[in-house]
Amino acid sequence: LAAIVVPGRAAKWLAGVVLMARLGRPGPVPPPGAADLTVLDVGHGLAAVVQTAGRTMLFDTGPRWRGGGTAAGVTLAPFLRSRGIRTLDTVVVSHDDSDHAGGLEEIVAEFAPRWIIGGVDGADEPCHAGRRWSWNGVGFEVIHPPRDGAFEGNDASCAIRVGAGGSVLLLLADPEGAAEHAMLAGDLAADVVLVPHHGSATSSTPGLVRASAPRWALVSAGF
Repeated sequence: LAAIVVPGRAAKWLAGVVLMARLGRPGPVPPPGAADLTVLDVGHGLAAVVQTAGRTMLFDTGPRWRGGGTAAGVTLAPFLRSRGIRTLDTVVVSHDDSDHAGGLEEIVAEFAPRWIIGGVDGADEPCHAGRRWSWNGVGFEVIHPPRDGAFEGNDASCAIRVGAGGSVLLLLADPEGAAEHAMLAGDLAADVVLVPHHGSATSSTPGLVRASAPRWALVSAGF
């Protein structure tokens, strides 16, 4: 406002300095033991960011569009920059479909993730049930797929359970009925669930809905 209404070059310089300071300030982070979830609007695809007090995980990288370009360049990367995130600790690519892995190349080039997990070329390790880690008092556990390779395609997409401060988040990508049924063998009770497969007719089955019984269900879908 000062740059527009106050005459003189000094006011414009001052306004520019204040604006850059505001834009360059790191975004807020949750306290130890808590986590923030942000699900980005990437159209028909998925990109979700989980932040703890000192670490950041990206779950899927959004779609690559048939006409060229990616949601990572338009939506995801600007969001990460706005939160002061310069490096990603972990990128989970649930599976190799273009609406989930389409922005991986751009994300790797700019944010140099320390660890990539999933069923894509260049991953440091596959996504297998039983893998656990903890950041700043927040627990992460891969709950699907199993190591036996019994699932393929959408049903082999990675699923992660996040526990923070007594609350549970289920990060689900594209599991269909068979994968959902297999996951019922574990504890699926959750406060927040990413609805599988963009809410398609193949997901979610009544069994998974009853087992998870979330307070919030988030759907990442296009038109």
